[in-house]
Amino acid sequence: MIRINLLGQTRPRAARRRGPMMTPAQRCRWFSWARAQRWACWRCFLLYLSWQKQLSEENTRIKQLQAQKADLEQVKQQVDTFEAQKKILTQRVATIEQLQRDRTGAQELLDEIASTVSRTENLWLITMTRKGTIFRWRELRRR
Repeated sequence: MIRINLLGQTRPRAARRRGPMMTPAQRCRWFSWARAQRWACWRCFLLYLSWQKQLSEENTRIKQLQAQKADLEQVKQQVDTFEAQKKILTQRVATIEQLQRDRTGAQELLDEIASTVSRTENLWLITMTRKGTIFRWRELRRR
């Protein structure tokens, strides 16, 4: 709302009311309260700084652990690769050992066939069978 002075007279201003002055005891209480507030703010700031330091240390530790985890995952992949290779090589060794165990009978058979063939000129091998450790063959001799 706008007030317009139509009388042309100046109005006396209302006197300012001043509150009652603080007594020394009140002033002492107020300064004590202000000092306590300032001390509380300072403590909160120091607490904030210590938490900030702890947070940065934990973040650094997390980064280190993540790097270590990545390294360990690479090592795990290498171990898995080596285990797969070991499994393949173990199967090969087992196959070779089995072939060496079974080789003696076939070697004896081939040695016997070689000695028989070398003694005769016109020998034809028709069939050959093996039952356990016994070898049988049928041959045809031509003269």
